Amino acid sequence: MRLYGKLMIERLEKIRLVVSDIDGTLLTADNDLHARTLPSIQNIIHNQRLVFTLGTGRAFPLTHPFIELLGISSPIIFSGGAIFDPISHAITSCHRIEIGQARALMRFAKERSLGLMAHTSDCMLCIMDDDDWESIAQIEWIKGEKIDHARRVEDIHADSDDVIIRMDIFSEKQPLAAAYIQVCHTFPNLHAVQMSRSIELTPIGVNKGSALRLLADVLDVKIQEIMAIGDSLNDLALLEEAGVGVAMDTAPDALKAIADIIVPSSDEGGFADALDVVAFITKK
Repeated sequence: MRLYGKLMIERLEKIRLVVSDIDGTLLTADNDLHARTLPSIQNIIHNQRLVFTLGTGRAFPLTHPFIELLGISSPIIFSGGAIFDPISHAITSCHRIEIGQARALMRFAKERSLGLMAHTSDCMLCIMDDDDWESIAQIEWIKGEKIDHARRVEDIHADSDDVIIRMDIFSEKQPLAAAYIQVCHTFPNLHAVQMSRSIELTPIGVNKGSALRLLADVLDVKIQEIMAIGDSLNDLALLEEAGVGVAMDTAPDALKAIADIIVPSSDEGGFADALDVVAFITKK
């Protein structure tokens, strides 16, 4: 962990809300919890000055089980920009990808033999080959635990009337660097983030950072009073908005460059390190 100066301690003393990514941050590389993670989260939750919640790119079905597991009562960010309130059991903020854009993305992916996923409020609709579908169908929300999270379809709109929150171009085998450049040029009204095996697409201006601003308003918390923790390029906007940004040591250089703090990997307990430090300083 980076050493703190007096200024960093002063910033940590102001923290009232901790928002964490899931994969590679809250969870280890094998999709499990480090032994210190749950106790550290409980320590945050029991601190009367702090609130803990999630800010993930995961679809809703793969995120929702964490609410009960972690004892979360505050709104969570899912699908990289939508917000769900566990108290009212309702999605309180949700932007949509328009039908015309969705159909154009389906053509774009089909022409390049790439898979496509659409995030809705209750599942992921998948158009992809057998190998990619097998990869998606086998996803566990946490190690050893599966949930019905995805459906394979021929046409997204023919199989569902749900609002499309986000779309992902996906491939386990094909490199996506060229497709990322092309999608940015072809769809300027969509926000694109290239991940290791997918390109995440949301309406322009919608990302974890924009959702964090909405979350701050709902919880009556100032941006300067938020700590955000992440490990991937889709966490850039999240860390940029937060008062204190924490990057895992496994994060890409672009994320580390904007982080205020870098902690060890989730496998090494770095997530718990970050929570334990802010819990200790805010209790002083």
